[in-house]
Amino acid sequence: MIKKLLYLPKQSLLSSLIFSKFCTQFNSKSIQSFYFLAKQFDDISKISSRNSGIEAIETLMNDYIQGGDNELFIQMVRLLTCKVDSEEIQIANSSLVEILKVVYPQEDITKFLFEKGDIGLYAKEMLEKKLEKEGNNRTEKNHLSILEVTSFFEKLKNLQGDRSRLEKQELIIDFLKKIQDPLEIQYFIRILSKSLRIGVSEKSIIKALTNINKKKKNSLDSLLKNVQDKIFGYNTALHTDIQIGTPVPPMLAKPVSDFDELLKFLKKYESKKVSLELKYDGERCQVHYGKKKGIKLFSRNLEIQNEKYPQLVQQLEKYFQKNNSVEDCILDGEIVVTDSKGNIKSFQEQQQNRKRKQDSNKVVAFDEDNIEKIYLFDILFLNACEQNTKEQLYRKSLIKENFPIEGPVNHAESKIFDLSIQKDFDELKKLVKQYIDQKEEGAMVKSLDSNTFYDNNGRTQWAKLKKQVLSGGLADTFDVIPIAAYYGKGKRSGVYGSYLLACYDDKKKEYVALCKIGTGFSDQFLQDSTDRLKQKVCSQKPKEYSVHRTFKPDVWFQKDAEVWEVESDSLSSSPIYTIGKMNYSDNGISLRFPRFLRVRDDKTTEQSTKTYQIIEFYNKQQAKPNNNSKDQKGDHGDKGEEEEEGDK
Repeated sequence: MIKKLLYLPKQSLLSSLIFSKFCTQFNSKSIQSFYFLAKQFDDISKISSRNSGIEAIETLMNDYIQGGDNELFIQMVRLLTCKVDSEEIQIANSSLVEILKVVYPQEDITKFLFEKGDIGLYAKEMLEKKLEKEGNNRTEKNHLSILEVTSFFEKLKNLQGDRSRLEKQELIIDFLKKIQDPLEIQYFIRILSKSLRIGVSEKSIIKALTNINKKKKNSLDSLLKNVQDKIFGYNTALHTDIQIGTPVPPMLAKPVSDFDELLKFLKKYESKKVSLELKYDGERCQVHYGKKKGIKLFSRNLEIQNEKYPQLVQQLEKYFQKNNSVEDCILDGEIVVTDSKGNIKSFQEQQQNRKRKQDSNKVVAFDEDNIEKIYLFDILFLNACEQNTKEQLYRKSLIKENFPIEGPVNHAESKIFDLSIQKDFDELKKLVKQYIDQKEEGAMVKSLDSNTFYDNNGRTQWAKLKKQVLSGGLADTFDVIPIAAYYGKGKRSGVYGSYLLACYDDKKKEYVALCKIGTGFSDQFLQDSTDRLKQKVCSQKPKEYSVHRTFKPDVWFQKDAEVWEVESDSLSSSPIYTIGKMNYSDNGISLRFPRFLRVRDDKTTEQSTKTYQIIEFYNKQQAKPNNNSKDQKGDHGDKGEEEEEGDK
């Protein structure tokens, strides 16, 4: 084996040696120790190869499986995935910071987190300092056990009532003071903060579980079912077959910038006949229904959505009760919210409606002004038969035949074209532009030729033409002012990771928040801008700043900090921004998907884009024909996908 390793690249050699060391550390007694598990986590974090990381996870799991204690195995996976019911425990990272300030009052945790961004590493280094000062060493017999740790989390979860928050903090403080091993406290804090930081995503953990089961010829089905029920719930699939109640990773679309790129993309698949579909400005949803299992709604990220859309769940239950031809199914579609006249509301309005209605403890009344609907565009499973391997055109016919348009169920608007015929291609382009003029999100183009199966997680044979891409976004850029910043996390630790931008109101002589921005930056720019703007930090928010109370940045800048040029796909309405608020009822105006372009050294803050100019741009955008009062959603940090802990 050593001879084989010598021919590997330097980084691969290091990963392989760590993995080889990792595989020799197990024994039957040590697997009950939390220190042992933390040590394995630490070793895995040093493995750079994704595949070697998955193999190391498999080895770790195999050792626990061979130990014969199924409950210990389940609790180990719970800690590995940080599934310790953190939502029920309700300890936010900000609370953990306050807790650690009590445990280590002499240290500056804020500065440490700004520089390194790892609250677990902070706890480890603080305990190392404490032990070094005391000259204290820990013996093996005093290490925590895995079950002690998971039992403590269970104890926190069970605390309820008005004083429960303070009681939980006091319990955590006492528990942390008892931990005497730096590695244990590091991973205890990381698990509680829901970020293990070992470079292995939940998808890789699932893959490791699936690989083990396959290698053991599915002999672990019962155990894995237990893991799925107790840990993952309905959030993932540990089996290869499609099952009702277990979400399937959605098929995705390839973004294309124009019609020429669209033709090149489809040419790869020898696609001539295509379906053009309206791209709705809603939220992707996978519907699972079974007569005995009921309804489950899943998001694009495979998260359960039932509490998010309770009205839709109720209406779908009534719909399927009438539909005698469907025993079970898995459908793919887009959730939207309409008013009583059937006009689709903006994504921002949908989010407001969701927050208002989300209450799992009350019966949700039907609201005629906020009607939740789903537009179906694909089907993966019907009446005990998988449909994901069938042709796209056949799948479309199944939707039309088995799911009539009624109540909450609609069919996505679509039309078939033959791109080998110039007239058809011209009509397709005309229809796409019509969608854009109607201020729709854009269009989807899907191949209808052979081998058009449902490609989980793939971007094959589906293309998307979004409004901002085809139209080049807004014709003008904006000169705006960074007035505040947020500390970066993960790869952006040690620098400001995102900023709050504002426009100047020359009448009121104030700076009004316009949007948050975190894209368009190079690593070098983030470092340089942090170094520059550190000199502009002020102790509190300047009185000239008009900012919604919900914004709580980590630092505020002086009003004359800098001027940045940014571009945006469009302007949108939002309840948390105030530009134009008197003109547009409760909502102000914000930039949708802002991207940084450059620093404008040639401009002062007073020469930047004014608030009245933002209002003028918005009015022009709204005045387009066939508006139908449909606004665009804004990227205010509300819809952006959370960056998960990545693979190797």
